[in-house]
Amino acid sequence: MDASRIATAMLSMPSSEIPLGDTAANRDLARTLNKEGAAIVHAHPARFGLHSRRQPGVPYDVAGSPLPRALPALLDLVDPDRPLYGSDSPFTPAPSASAQARSLAETRALRTPDKQALCHGNARRLFSRLK
Repeated sequence: MDASRIATAMLSMPSSEIPLGDTAANRDLARTLNKEGAAIVHAHPARFGLHSRRQPGVPYDVAGSPLPRALPALLDLVDPDRPLYGSDSPFTPAPSASAQARSLAETRALRTPDKQALCHGNARRLFSRLK
């Protein structure tokens, strides 16, 4: 996080971990992950937040390789106040996350205020505890 200049990480349950068709297993997994996530946030409140799947206005996570095609395509569909930078840590190695952050900072697909919104402003607005 520090190497990529990420101030706060939002913890969430990856979609790939949700068992299909098993409501009881989904509920148990969500409770376990929320409990563990809450413990991490409690221990490190300045570094971590917890993202609930139930939150209204859930933004678009810009993770993976959003440039050169995915981010411009997304911005054709939604306003720049919806995407959030997502490093996909720990699944994405730190050097790759740093390179992605750098490419987003340097892209011409976004104006400077929209880059600031993507990298921290949208998260601060959505997760008021981060202000």
